[in-house]
Amino acid sequence: MLRQGLFKYIRANSYNILVFCVVLIVIIISLQHLTTWPRIFYDEGITIEIARNFQLFGVLDISTAPGQFTNVPYITGSNGFPVTLPLALFFKLFGFGLFQARIYALVWLTVFFAVFYLFTKRFWGSTNALSAVLLIATFAPVYDMGRRVLGEIPGFIFLLAGLFFLMARQKDITKYPYTGVAAGLFFGLAMISKPSIYLLVAPALILAAILINYDLRKKIIPILIGILPSIILWIFFAFPNPFSIETWKEILLFYQNPAASASLLQNFSRNISLFLYHTTLIYFSLLSIFIIYVLITLRRPIHTDLFLSFLIPYGILLLIYFLKSPGWFKYLIPLQLFILMIFPAHLELALAKLNKTRYYRAIIMGLVLIQGIQLLFFSNITKATSEPEDVANYLNERSGMVGILNSPHIAGLIPPERKLHYITQNEQVIIGDNPLDLPQAGLPKFLVMPSDFENSRPFSEKQKMNFNNYKLIRSGKWNVFELQ
Repeated sequence: MLRQGLFKYIRANSYNILVFCVVLIVIIISLQHLTTWPRIFYDEGITIEIARNFQLFGVLDISTAPGQFTNVPYITGSNGFPVTLPLALFFKLFGFGLFQARIYALVWLTVFFAVFYLFTKRFWGSTNALSAVLLIATFAPVYDMGRRVLGEIPGFIFLLAGLFFLMARQKDITKYPYTGVAAGLFFGLAMISKPSIYLLVAPALILAAILINYDLRKKIIPILIGILPSIILWIFFAFPNPFSIETWKEILLFYQNPAASASLLQNFSRNISLFLYHTTLIYFSLLSIFIIYVLITLRRPIHTDLFLSFLIPYGILLLIYFLKSPGWFKYLIPLQLFILMIFPAHLELALAKLNKTRYYRAIIMGLVLIQGIQLLFFSNITKATSEPEDVANYLNERSGMVGILNSPHIAGLIPPERKLHYITQNEQVIIGDNPLDLPQAGLPKFLVMPSDFENSRPFSEKQKMNFNNYKLIRSGKWNVFELQ
């Protein structure tokens, strides 16, 4: 009797059990090379440092010297307070370190899989939800972004939560008048988790409301009201002088061209050409073309579909943002996740129309296999290295001030009272003072810089003279020098 009951339970919850097994495998694999696969990332080091500084000093900013901060956290902090504040609490509860930070990221990744599955199951059914989970579980950037302490994955969780409230009661706005505000609260958290890609959520919703969807038009004001608290908190945390016109000029200039590229036109032309030969772009272009073909063939009314009404303008804005960048694929992550989410449902519709549903499983598993091979053998994700952490540990075992040049990967792991932190993101964004500009008597005992730093950022005559006082004591991707 017990065996029959167990068998019945397994059959009734087979999809949930399979998804649980997939997530469990992801967690087990992730734990094996937690701090080295992938290696600590530039933005991740900054996020870790900002969280630690909030834990120690109550300041969401990078420290440039003991007791000194950048005062431009809206530029230096690419991940917002929904990511950094919980991380600061995590450090307070469990101690500081890259290991703790990666455990924190793994918690977010686990929640992401759960929310992704439940959302897809709610709107497209269990079979398509399981298929979508398998697709994202073999999608390399999920591990690149999700195993690091970054805002892409937390932001996507909040975005799905906002869309859930937006879509769940779309036909009964009068009975559930506060769903728009609830959706806006989550949209706001998404926007601030990773402003570079999720701030576009608000203009996408406004465009969809004006141009596409009448139901969304009725909700747009409550949605914008719901978004406001997160924006206000973001301004409070990230803008030391929010009433200064100069501050807002700097922000507009930065977001227009975050990389300070010489020519946006060159970026556009180069990035458009990537669609002709880059495998990732070709792959997602083909999936997108297929989805659009299915929508046109089946004459699906987009203006009554809140999800597509939002996704189309948001996807277009993300594409434009990517095209004007130096070719940063991370700007396309939300769009790629959405494509993988809805592809199985549209594949099912197309095959049903052709009476070929028996091919559904084979096509999905074929794509999963292709993505899995790319993940394991052709992505940079699995190239493990502990060098940044090793360098930080090497310095933490010694006494004396440390001057750190363009290495947030290492600076985030060095105690704030021991470091001078200098970052040159580009010619327009320079954070802190170069330690080599100090008088000889004030030079730090140790100096850390990327191995190619001197070639990419030539030293001035004074910096060269001071640099001659140092001896190389550790070489690699990052070189460590000691004052003689």
